[in-house]
Amino acid sequence: KELEWYRLKTLMPHYEERDEIVAKIPNFWKIVLSLHDDFANYVRAADFKYIDAIQFLVVKWQSPRDFDITIGFQAVDQELPAQTVKKHFYHDGDDMKSQPVELKHNLPPRKRHNRFFDWFQWQGLDDKSEFPNGDDLARLITDEIYPLCVKFYTEAQRDVADEDSDDESSEPELL
Repeated sequence: KELEWYRLKTLMPHYEERDEIVAKIPNFWKIVLSLHDDFANYVRAADFKYIDAIQFLVVKWQSPRDFDITIGFQAVDQELPAQTVKKHFYHDGDDMKSQPVELKHNLPPRKRHNRFFDWFQWQGLDDKSEFPNGDDLARLITDEIYPLCVKFYTEAQRDVADEDSDDESSEPELL
């Protein structure tokens, strides 16, 4: 635990610098999140238009087992107003918990169930009506997506470049 906390305290200033830089890259979080295979397991296809509206995602640790995930959204039509939402996570023994936070949106209740919106209400109560595996999504963000976001973005850009070169090389040559 002490080593993990030392690692996080050492990296946090670098993450803050990186956050300022990636904030200037158009569609950075859209690319990182929409192309991350594991993240897609937690999000329905219909939610990706809201995922695409994420302008920034920041993790701040108070300790390795106590952290905030802050997400900034740009507006999506009349469904989601521009807003910043901060969700706090902590451990109670071995179990991760969180307080629900309000994500303002204009979707009718029948269109909200088991959607990405529900994760903001997740509390870790083992209630069947909660977002499934909300703790696993929080861990995925804090352990993989946030720390390695530049790697995922770079890989996505390389994949696009590879596809472009494959398209060019697949054209028949004239004799």
